[in-house]
Amino acid sequence: MKAALGKRQCDIGQLQDQLNRWRNTMSEEARQKLVREIDQKTKALNRDTEDARAELDQEQQKLMGELFSRIQVVLDKYAKDNGYALVLDISSPQTPVMYASNAIDITREIIELYDKNAPSATSAAPAPAASRPPAPKPAVPAAKPAAPPK
Repeated sequence: MKAALGKRQCDIGQLQDQLNRWRNTMSEEARQKLVREIDQKTKALNRDTEDARAELDQEQQKLMGELFSRIQVVLDKYAKDNGYALVLDISSPQTPVMYASNAIDITREIIELYDKNAPSATSAAPAPAASRPPAPKPAVPAAKPAAPPK
């Protein structure tokens, strides 16, 4: 789609060059016809580009929703198994987290668990280690239940 839209953009550019080159030697009627053709093709290209962007955005939202659902299962299990009461996503600047210590960042552990347990883990290559954030262990381990009194 991107190549087809690019070709159409190039075609419009050629028509504009033609108009600029021959403007003084063209009849008024031919010039107006060429201007109308450029306008029509530009409007059609803009509509098709907008439609393609909307389609791409919709597909990205669908894929991200599916990925988030699968990651949520892994995250829920990890939090329960490790005694976390709350896990926050601080990757977005709109998250209202005023401070978070990096000592309790579990991102890498979640990614590793997802890579091991994802249904399509064999078809999707895991992210390279260099692109993953470091995974420090929690500074304070989860509280262990107290031993029953004797």
